[in-house]
Amino acid sequence: MSGRKQHYIPQLFLRGFLICQQSGQTHVYRRDKMFISKTDSVAAQRDFYSKPANDANKTLDDKLTDYEGRLGELLRILREKNVGTDVEASIAAEVIAHLTPRSKSLRSIFGHGTQKLISGLADVISDKTLMISLLGLDEPTTNKKWSEHIASSFNRNPEIAKSLGGVSEEIGIPKDSIERMLFMSAKESFLGDANPFYFQLQPLFTQLLTGIEDAISYGHKKVLNNGVVVEARKQSLESLLWRIFPAPQEGAIMPDCIAIGFDEEEGVYLPYIMASSISTVIMPLTSEKLLVGVRASNINVDLSGFNDDASECSDELFIAASSAHEYLRKNIGGRWKNRMDNLVHDTLDTLCEHKAYDNLNVPESISCPSFSYQITFNDGLSDDIENINEIVQGVVAKLSQWLDLSRLDGITYASNFEKALEDIERGFDGNETPESEADYLAQGGAALLVKRNGIIKVRIVFHQDYAHALAGEDLQNREVAIHLLVSSLFIVHTINHFEYVLPEFLLEPVMMNNHPAVMHCAMRKALRAYYYAFASAEFGAEGLLEQEFSHYVIRALDSNFFKIVSAKEEHKIDNNHSKLFRTVHAAVADILIAMARLIGHLQGIIKSPLLNSDTDVGAAIAARELAGWVDVFAHDLERFWKQPSWTREDLYALNVHVERLLWPHGIFLFSSDNEQGTMILSV
Repeated sequence: MSGRKQHYIPQLFLRGFLICQQSGQTHVYRRDKMFISKTDSVAAQRDFYSKPANDANKTLDDKLTDYEGRLGELLRILREKNVGTDVEASIAAEVIAHLTPRSKSLRSIFGHGTQKLISGLADVISDKTLMISLLGLDEPTTNKKWSEHIASSFNRNPEIAKSLGGVSEEIGIPKDSIERMLFMSAKESFLGDANPFYFQLQPLFTQLLTGIEDAISYGHKKVLNNGVVVEARKQSLESLLWRIFPAPQEGAIMPDCIAIGFDEEEGVYLPYIMASSISTVIMPLTSEKLLVGVRASNINVDLSGFNDDASECSDELFIAASSAHEYLRKNIGGRWKNRMDNLVHDTLDTLCEHKAYDNLNVPESISCPSFSYQITFNDGLSDDIENINEIVQGVVAKLSQWLDLSRLDGITYASNFEKALEDIERGFDGNETPESEADYLAQGGAALLVKRNGIIKVRIVFHQDYAHALAGEDLQNREVAIHLLVSSLFIVHTINHFEYVLPEFLLEPVMMNNHPAVMHCAMRKALRAYYYAFASAEFGAEGLLEQEFSHYVIRALDSNFFKIVSAKEEHKIDNNHSKLFRTVHAAVADILIAMARLIGHLQGIIKSPLLNSDTDVGAAIAARELAGWVDVFAHDLERFWKQPSWTREDLYALNVHVERLLWPHGIFLFSSDNEQGTMILSV
């Protein structure tokens, strides 16, 4: 009789691996422990298939329970076969085609593919309209197209021209500042409504992505409802030749993936449900017998390593009749760990080639000669230094195939992160350049510009926890550590590109009478934050970093807008223009960096930067009426990195975003008429 505790591996199958038939117990091996349990508590989850029905209709769990009568008979036939005898293909195929698709592993497979599909569809239908380009709204600030088609109409209309002139005189700011405000207002409006079809579908995409777990569960149940034996799998398995083989001398284990298959393309055994191009399928029938199917006429197969392969193919656990498999416990998930390593390398191969250069204009051929750099462990890392060092060098070596990392000065892991930053010898006077502050990747991770023998380089500094994570067993922490290491290396590459396009621009002194350069000081790190977040977005821990970067934006908006309001109130009393400028300039810089990083990450994982107001970060943006500006900022950042070449003017054109964040507070920044520098007006 079915109930709410539902077995995704039937107990009648589990009973083939009992310690003894009378006990009803088996050894359960998890990565963190081994224990003895009755089979009624193994591989079970509450309402995994369905809740009990209140009417006469049968639930999916009822159907599975009913089928287990036939399954039990088929298993009896198989288990009674002597070692060395052939097995009827239809029986072997039906058992495996039932047991493997009903397991939990199928849901994770569905989840990965579905999420990629939904994100891809969202990207496909997002496009900008021709009207934006015709009006010049695709450029960062006022331009020739805008002047010809829109701004000129202001001057031709006497009433509008008079009104604009009156506002300029009354407030005391130049007319071109007012024109930039009008330009941004139009741009935010047009970009926000550029593709109504896309924005009508955006809530649907958001709903689908947030509801994927429920959708996967529903899809899995639907597959099984259509047939508790998956017919396509059964037909494929019936083409194999089947025979009973003896288990390894120490007894066979039973992995939670039920059966494993040798994937000819991968060259290894994988969970059967995941493998393709299969030449061999193995399922343990009992601790003494293995059911083996092969495609070749020669059915002899080496099974000496079955327990090792099966334990590594296990997702959460394996069971066994013996306690002699303790040494295999550490293998659980090992095949997946190796596949994760392969995935990281594959991602480096594909994303660097197709992603990094799609959005970054680089020289036609990158010359990256051999280069030297330091890896420093300040303290507290007596264990695993060799392993960590090898991992870091491996990532650097892989990325250096596509990125110019010759400006990498070194990588430091330290227990005192802030002190390590302070102790780095910069090689230049930080008081003369806006690059005295580090590029902060995340909490406990930063990149600093340094100068070595007259060459600008990058020193990367991480808290030692990230080093431990690289060699640790926690997959999520490991992904975060790899992701941030990759991000920092993209900064190295980006700095190299800046130096290639605009030599010595980054460290040149900024004179206070140079208004565009002064304004750009609040923008320059945001440009880098967007790129490194975009380029490294799919290098692991995507969802977690999206959450963290969203929190950074919320905190940046809250704290810095408070600083702006407070500074304006203080300015009413002390009338200190320099103090007001320094405070609001720094506050805007923090907001721009946080927002650029989140936008880059979202675009990098093929998600829209048009943040849903139902999210915490979307609500924070909407509450400050900045949703339209986020659209524009995302557009301008992406456009900048796609330009075939850069000039200082291209950089300075983005300064309008510095002004835009201050306009709602009645604060205006503009160049003085006598070229004495930046004027600040608080109204």
